Amino acid sequence: AKMATARAKFADFEAASRPAFEEDPVDENGFPIMTHKVVHRIVYREFGGYIEPSINDVVHLENRRWREIRDLNKYTGVTVLHLENNQIGPAIGNGLAHMSKLKALYLQCNMCKQVDSLAANQKLTLLNVATNQISGFAEGGLPHSLNTLLVSANNISTAAALAPLASLPNLEVLDLSRNNLEGGDEAFELFARMPALRVLYLQHNPIQKTEYYRRRLISGCARLTYLDDTPVETAERVGAEAWANSGGCFEAERVARRELVEDRRKKAKAATRRMAAERAARRAAANLDETNDSGRRVLSEEAMAAVPGTLDLDDGWEKALGGDECPVCQARLKAGERAIALQQCGHAFHLACLRPWLTRASATCPLCRAEVATPSAAAVAAVAAVADETGRNAGEDAGTKDEEAVKDNNGDTVDGHADGSARWIGYCPRSNYVFSNTTNQSSVMRGEAPELSTAHGVDDEAQDEVRREIQTQLRKRFSQSHISSERKKSEADQSHSLDAFARLRAERAEARLSREREGRERSGTDAVNSEGAAGDGVKADAMNVEERIALAQKLAAGDGDGDLVKPST
Repeated sequence: AKMATARAKFADFEAASRPAFEEDPVDENGFPIMTHKVVHRIVYREFGGYIEPSINDVVHLENRRWREIRDLNKYTGVTVLHLENNQIGPAIGNGLAHMSKLKALYLQCNMCKQVDSLAANQKLTLLNVATNQISGFAEGGLPHSLNTLLVSANNISTAAALAPLASLPNLEVLDLSRNNLEGGDEAFELFARMPALRVLYLQHNPIQKTEYYRRRLISGCARLTYLDDTPVETAERVGAEAWANSGGCFEAERVARRELVEDRRKKAKAATRRMAAERAARRAAANLDETNDSGRRVLSEEAMAAVPGTLDLDDGWEKALGGDECPVCQARLKAGERAIALQQCGHAFHLACLRPWLTRASATCPLCRAEVATPSAAAVAAVAAVADETGRNAGEDAGTKDEEAVKDNNGDTVDGHADGSARWIGYCPRSNYVFSNTTNQSSVMRGEAPELSTAHGVDDEAQDEVRREIQTQLRKRFSQSHISSERKKSEADQSHSLDAFARLRAERAEARLSREREGRERSGTDAVNSEGAAGDGVKADAMNVEERIALAQKLAAGDGDGDLVKPST
């Protein structure tokens, strides 16, 4: 009784959930019939399509148990049609001949035995008839536009059943897996006659057991790139073609593969030589002939001295930089240090930090890899001459403040830290890109101040002050005494750091020894106190509270041998 009740409830639920199917027409065997009314209800109501049939481009009509395609004449704009998992067969029929825009047709999991009426669909590129009962194709039954044909899990057993496929000029993908295709010579010749075949699936067919199966297919199909579950590599194709041309000689295949490897190696070497030649040509064109062991362009020491942008930071420069750090050592750029701002990108570094990179690693900016141009020979010679002259005069005026003062045109002294530098610093941007926003970077690096317009409130006298200030800073950078003093300062800083580290280690060792000594003394004091108390016949239980407090204070101070002292009242 319970089972009968459950069946009745399930039948009522199915009838309530699918009330429309009660009105669908059926044939004499009880199978539903495809009608325009039914199709319209499915497309419009169930799948949310357009009410006008000709506008719908993708139509889903799968899982309906239909046995025949009919009454689709109004659906002329369909490009993708899903009819899988029905019972259509044994033939497709002419129910799709009016669909001139059809590109993809899905008919898998039906009961088709032949495909002979799709020639009218001239734009069809994909046909999926997998899992049917197809045993062959009729001549002229498929359009020439077909690109992909999926016929897996059918009843194809001979090459003659596939002969019409050789006349399809655009067929590139063919899936014949899970059939019963035999491996005779006719099958290999048939696949060789397919002009555009690129992908071929033949898994689970007797043809796979044929001797030299892959070699025969790859050598016969000139455009094949994928066979079964493995791509066709160039080495495999070259070897298979050599094997076929030599009548099945494996030595010819090995020689062809070896020649391919040698040819690739020669091409790689030629490409490497070509790139090296191009790189050398670029260096020669740019007059960049200095390289390190790795072949990278570097700057010589003489060229490094002539790279523009070196300056001695003063309070004004430090204020202008706004506390920026050197990207190499992560230390703040402070007054009294030598810095360099690369002309190409404006990044600022400590000169001592950037020099090893430019002269040993690469003549590029460590941050943005901007090329640092090698100064011309004239510039290098000029810098060397200035350096020699500065070295001769270093004993007279090096290290004095008079070197930072310059006489102006009226004979007045202008201090390097006076209003002139303040105006120049106010003009510079506040970032690590020291010269990135200036109007004329090259002129700044040569010691020529940029032309400041009167719109900024800068008159001619201020411009002269700015120009003299920059020239003074640039002259100071070539001072041999300054360089030697900076070197001594660096060595002194290093020595100071080593001394500080040694002192710290010594202090820690002394503190450790002191703690060990105090521990030993405290343990010895406790032993003496216990012996003295026992010799005097004094017991801890006999002491009063005041005596115990006095003993604890004395032991904590560390100045006593544990004798009991009567506290004074």
